Amino acid sequence: MAGPKNDIAGIILAGGESRRMGRNKALLEIRGKKLIALAVEALRPFFKELVVAGGSEEDYGFLGLPVLPDRAPGEGVFRGLISGLEQVAAPRALVTGCDMPFIRPALIEFMLSRPPASIVVPRVRGHFEPLFAVYSKSCLGPGRALLEQGEKRIQPLFERVETLIIEESALRRHDPELRTFINLNRPEDLKKTNDL
Repeated sequence: MAGPKNDIAGIILAGGESRRMGRNKALLEIRGKKLIALAVEALRPFFKELVVAGGSEEDYGFLGLPVLPDRAPGEGVFRGLISGLEQVAAPRALVTGCDMPFIRPALIEFMLSRPPASIVVPRVRGHFEPLFAVYSKSCLGPGRALLEQGEKRIQPLFERVETLIIEESALRRHDPELRTFINLNRPEDLKKTNDL
């Protein structure tokens, strides 16, 4: 690894309502560490600009990172992604969820080394993983347009901009068990992590 990069930011999305978990999942703990702190640990070596998008200083000030206000609270992850991308200084950002405790540094490095595109997104078991993907500020115009049309999902953006899809076979070379893509949405997911 060459050290933290200037031309790309890291954004950890933490503005969701955690309805399925029933409480703020970013602050749940695995083996004595908060989920969001585990994401920060994985990302910190790679980015000079690392931010938490959504939530409040009260919740996330302990991380020692800028906490970007959610400009439209309660309007979903797509709105949170666009809001975070608007507020970082770098021209592009690796965006992750706050509930991914097993992010592999080798996979971060691989994603950052892919040829530039408006979006670089993994596809795992036939499904896109929009919350471990690289987004350029060139997504902002098309993203805002989709939001104005009432779109809540990120995936329609992939059809509006240049999108590089990273297939599972390439991902497995850097994360053989694809542990990076384990995210925790329900209480039973948290229980399963004790076996991982």
